[in-house]
Amino acid sequence: FTVEFNREKLLWEMNYGREHLLEKFCQFDLSAVERNMLTQTFTQICETLAKEPKRISHRDYHSRNLMIKLGNMRVIDFQDARMGPVQYDLVSLLHDSYVQLHADSIDKLLHY
Repeated sequence: FTVEFNREKLLWEMNYGREHLLEKFCQFDLSAVERNMLTQTFTQICETLAKEPKRISHRDYHSRNLMIKLGNMRVIDFQDARMGPVQYDLVSLLHDSYVQLHADSIDKLLHY
C-alpha cells in the first residue's frame, strides 16, 4: 500500500466530523475558543498517532464486514484500506456501531 492514513488525512477527517456532524447536523454553534480548543486537541491526537507504527488499516473494520463461512472468518470491504495506526481498526471493532459490547468484554479483549 502506498496510500497512508497520515497526520493530514486524520486531521482532515476529524475536522470534517466537526463541521458536518457537530456544526451542521447537531447544529452546535461553536465559539472561536471552542473551535480552537478542538483544533488543538485534534492536532495533538494526530501528532501522537503519527508516531505510532503503521500497518494495513482496513478503516471499516466492524461486525458487518466480518463474515464466517464454513467456520472460517473472512474480511470484506477493503476499498478504504491504507497504511495507518494499528489502533484504528481495534477501536472500530470494540466500539462497533452495529453491536454493543459490554464494558467487561471490551476490557477482556483489550487485555488479550
